[in-house]
Amino acid sequence: MRTRAAPRARGFGVEGLLLAAALTLLAVPWLLEARAALEWTRHHSGRGATAARPGPHLREAGRWAARAIDLSAPLPTAATAAGLALGLASAVGERDQQASLALCTELRGALERVRASPGRGLGLTTALEEARRCEMEWAEGR
Repeated sequence: MRTRAAPRARGFGVEGLLLAAALTLLAVPWLLEARAALEWTRHHSGRGATAARPGPHLREAGRWAARAIDLSAPLPTAATAAGLALGLASAVGERDQQASLALCTELRGALERVRASPGRGLGLTTALEEARRCEMEWAEGR
């Protein structure tokens, strides 16, 4: 009677490549959406700094930055988006305090959400402190 040989250990082979391709296909839309949110934050931050009425740009920058933070934390994209939006709020906040307050409040909420999730708030402590400070400043009318 013939005995079967023990199965040989295989490398990753085709199964590993298929698994890697599937994971990539799942991650790409998420990363593209996070990148798009960062680019919209950049756009509204740039436009808001020079606009005669910065309010709509402040609100949109806050909305898109919060989206980028929710999608990409703890990646550097989240900190970049937060920095751009907070920079806009401090640069033009005197011209539209209510919109600056709304931006800071929305960012603080997004930053606190990701900080509550283990590991996602890494590197965002400074941005969270800045958003809290910004929110307090504009709530008091500076």
